[in-house]
Amino acid sequence: MPFYTYAYVESQAHVSYWFQYGLIFFILAALVIISIKYMRNRLRTKYRDLSIILLLIGIFLCGTNWDSFSRQRETTENTSKMTAFLDTFSDNMTLSKSDLAVNSLRLQNGMLVKVRDDYYRIDFTNDYTAYRINRVYLIHKKIKLVDVSK
Repeated sequence: MPFYTYAYVESQAHVSYWFQYGLIFFILAALVIISIKYMRNRLRTKYRDLSIILLLIGIFLCGTNWDSFSRQRETTENTSKMTAFLDTFSDNMTLSKSDLAVNSLRLQNGMLVKVRDDYYRIDFTNDYTAYRINRVYLIHKKIKLVDVSK
């Protein structure tokens, strides 16, 4: 069972898709340049064909990246909620954040929090504004601790 450290959860908010956004920007910039060349030389159809191809590639890339953008936004929201919870949890238990690990990357009822060698089950209210902790004991203590690779 994987447990994610506080540093790993916090690093998930910084995962970005700059390469994909850069590629879209490059295609759109090339589209503008080719379109300007076509407007100046209307008799040369190669610029028109290139502008149509670049427009279609740009539309395709924007469409495929919309899903990635939606997933990134959802991941960022989940990560910010989880880090806020772990901040509150560490303050309430007077612990260092480096002592904490969770078995989920998003808030959910029944998730487990590892505090050093102890494990706690977290139950949230319906609106996730409060929580209750119960100490639990694992049957199989073979856990995999996922941390930020340094």
